Amino acid sequence: MDKGDPEARSTFEWQSVGRIRIDMFKRKAPERWRRLPWNKKTKFKNASMWWDLHLKYRKRLVLFQKFPEDEDDYQDVLDEIEEDNERRKEVRE
Repeated sequence: MDKGDPEARSTFEWQSVGRIRIDMFKRKAPERWRRLPWNKKTKFKNASMWWDLHLKYRKRLVLFQKFPEDEDDYQDVLDEIEEDNERRKEVRE
């Protein structure tokens, strides 16, 4: 595999308490993944969403590439942007 191949650049590292850290690189970057496995039927046991990070970057993700299932997030993001703009306006006054 060459260095440009995402599989060659992806790594994993075993950590304590049976955890594993996986760094995966995308074929086309920047791009947003809908889900980790390509197959919709595939489920990972004990895999979960890191909600703190998701909420931290949600605005950027949804504005960067919107999926049909993002409708609720998209409206929340628009509300957040409007609130941010109102706060900035108040600070300037």
